[in-house]
Amino acid sequence: MKNILLIGGIIILTLGLIWIARTNGGANPDSFVDNVLELVSENNVDFGTISMADGDVFYSYFLKNGGDKPVMITKIWTSCMCTKAVLKTSSGEEKGEFGMHSSGGPDFEVPPGKTVEIEAVYDPNAHGPSGVGPIVRSIYIETNSSIAPKLELTFKGTVVK
Repeated sequence: MKNILLIGGIIILTLGLIWIARTNGGANPDSFVDNVLELVSENNVDFGTISMADGDVFYSYFLKNGGDKPVMITKIWTSCMCTKAVLKTSSGEEKGEFGMHSSGGPDFEVPPGKTVEIEAVYDPNAHGPSGVGPIVRSIYIETNSSIAPKLELTFKGTVVK
């Protein structure tokens, strides 16, 4: 009798787990957004030696919507006031100069399969003469993606006079 109850319990448990797996745990499958911005250029860029005398340094990161639904870029900001970010569209439109204290975002929609450019602008003179030495800076991007809602783009270098 105990064996029959044990086997019956295992069967009921197994059927319950199969039912939960097939229904996504009770969630509506249409509520999941299949969208993600994928970095299609190098990250963790090393500028090497950055001369204060040469002025600003630039790098372009490229992000592609690899999903089948639009991705909304909701916020862009940087890790330091010496760094700015500019969003550039494939049609040549520019959004921002987003910095450390940017409180909003471009609210820009990236259609499926399309690519946007995030241009990093680093000013080696922003910290004055005491700003020499190694640096690591980041650009943060928030999106409505259910897969990767926050991206971090980074660069490093060594500032010299």
